[in-house]
Amino acid sequence: FNKVSGAIIGMNASLETSTLQFETLMGNADQAREHVESLFEFAKRTPFETAPIIEASRMLQVFGGASLNSLKNITLFGDAAAAVSAPINELSFWIGRAYSSIQAGRPFGEAAMRLQELAVLSPQARNEMERLQKAGASASEVWAVMEKDLGRFTGAMERQAGTWAGLTSTLSDTIQILSAKAFKPLFQLASNGIANLNKLLGEKSIEKGVE
Repeated sequence: FNKVSGAIIGMNASLETSTLQFETLMGNADQAREHVESLFEFAKRTPFETAPIIEASRMLQVFGGASLNSLKNITLFGDAAAAVSAPINELSFWIGRAYSSIQAGRPFGEAAMRLQELAVLSPQARNEMERLQKAGASASEVWAVMEKDLGRFTGAMERQAGTWAGLTSTLSDTIQILSAKAFKPLFQLASNGIANLNKLLGEKSIEKGVE
């Protein structure tokens, strides 16, 4: 029962919650739904599970909006995470922090230090970024140095997707996504049932009876 509920109820619940969160962040329901669906499809082609990819995208949306939260950038950051065996959601958080600070013209030392600890930002790139910021360079020039540095990991996810860990992750995601789609009517039925139960239990007559 736990396995079935995880694939059918859990995945649909995750999709529902994630869509509502992105709807709030993006301000557009259709755009949010399309984005979440694209993340589920993206997860099937990578060695990462769906949940951390969605969390990574949410972090990027909060820190940089649509300019940072794109599949192109998620792929760039995912390749770096795969190459150094770092959690993609943690990596995206610190990249988002760095991006936000750079765009605001503020120091990004803490984020840079964390990225160096995760072995994705080279000392040379950090020095160049700090030099450019002190020299009054634009945010886009400073950010371009980080993008170029992360580019050395390009293709890491694609290569790891063919490993045992990558294949089993893809299989797990595919089964859960297909199960969620197939049993979505059951999920909606269960949601309506719980909503009605909550309504019933919230009635004054029930409260008095319990007392």
